[in-house]
Amino acid sequence: MGRGIIVDEKLSEYITSLLSGTERVTGLIIGQSTSSKDYVVHLAPTPPPSETMQCEHTEEEDVKTTGKGFERRKSKEKKLAKAASFSEDIDDIWIAQHGKQVTRMLPGGWDILGIFICSSDDSLPTATLSKLRQVLNAIYKLLEKHPRVYSGVDMTDRILLHVSTVTKKITCKILDLTNSVSSPRPSEWKYQPGSKWIRLECRLALDVAAELKSGQGRQPLMQQIRSGLSDFCDAFDSSTLLFNKQVRDEDEMLSGSTASDRSGKNRHHKRRINAGDEDAEQQSYTVDILMKPTSPVSASQVIVESSEVSMHMKGVVQGKTYVHTKATVKEAVLAIRQDLLRSLFSRCEIHCEDLLLIDEEQQDPWVVHEPPRRVFAPFPNNQLTVSDYLFPGESAADALSALDELLDLRVSEAEVETKHERSAESSDLQCPVSFTTHKEMMSGTDILPTVSNKEGISWNVVGIGLSAAVAVIGAGMSYMFLQDGH
Repeated sequence: MGRGIIVDEKLSEYITSLLSGTERVTGLIIGQSTSSKDYVVHLAPTPPPSETMQCEHTEEEDVKTTGKGFERRKSKEKKLAKAASFSEDIDDIWIAQHGKQVTRMLPGGWDILGIFICSSDDSLPTATLSKLRQVLNAIYKLLEKHPRVYSGVDMTDRILLHVSTVTKKITCKILDLTNSVSSPRPSEWKYQPGSKWIRLECRLALDVAAELKSGQGRQPLMQQIRSGLSDFCDAFDSSTLLFNKQVRDEDEMLSGSTASDRSGKNRHHKRRINAGDEDAEQQSYTVDILMKPTSPVSASQVIVESSEVSMHMKGVVQGKTYVHTKATVKEAVLAIRQDLLRSLFSRCEIHCEDLLLIDEEQQDPWVVHEPPRRVFAPFPNNQLTVSDYLFPGESAADALSALDELLDLRVSEAEVETKHERSAESSDLQCPVSFTTHKEMMSGTDILPTVSNKEGISWNVVGIGLSAAVAVIGAGMSYMFLQDGH
């Protein structure tokens, strides 16, 4: 039957509800992919577009919506030019936008594995299959524009699930997106009771300074942030991760015990699952990140360049993700790295999209930008959580509508975990206070100089996570250390 598809047994109840319905439903299949299997954990129906939330799509930029969901914070929504309607035809652009919004909420290592459709057809007509292939291509084409949010796993096969409300027939097929003329391959939609996951938790402390060259200061803020974080992301990708303070071989099973574990020094953390199975315990690991220190530079390696933008990002990002019980250490490393970077870039994108609705604030060099903080919400009756992002002044109650609309999750306000991160406070957002001299730079005391608030130099401050600041200089000169050959 080809690629294996393991489905959480709890989803059988949702499939049953689709079979008893009469309306057509289209949505996203969410889970974790491995080299040989897909683990399906959730089905998220795509909501119909609202009249107040319209979208526009051009060749140069993504579909624009608010960063908090399709209808959230309606008072700030900007009506865009072209309406997206959910007519009899399947709207590939709208479903792709839904996929982008949902991906931001997923833990690292999780992705959209495919799409499902519930209709009155016994089997999908050729024209519908062609349209669904177009939908899948639209989803991943949009996600590939956000490589730090989308995992970019080397996977070309995607799941297509069809549920017939007339014959009650469930058909699962695999589509190869690299071959537009290939026929769908049959696959088994196999339920598995008692799915268990390993929880990984980590905190990433940021203190990143970067300079952007002349001309980059006129780029959109999100593009500046991507450029400013580029070197940090490269260093983070080559970092060493410790699992319960142990260095592990990337090819071994994550759940396998080490010598230290067997001696009792670092046993795996477990927590009791109260929902669903009271006797179940979830294995978990605390992950520490070791990043290589910056190589020292000599005076001969210092290059003085003109700079329009100096960015300084400080803060703490809470990471939490899950891998299947047969995952290797390498899979766990990739999942936690993606989780932290997905969270960091997702909140920055959400903030920048929100600024598009308030053009005057985006142009104000003195405005304090505070991207949203990460909160977690549980899946019903299992061991997993997803994320939402709350702006300063928003509470757990504000996350409920996005969870309901985008993921079809109904949780209570008390179930939303808000304690892991806090919004930046005034004491966290401190701009540099002195201009570093050329002599001080040569002494190697500072990698990047700080710049005072002189006339003609303006600051944009962005808070990230626990305590963070991104300072953007609108004009003036600053210095940057560059290694030879960079």
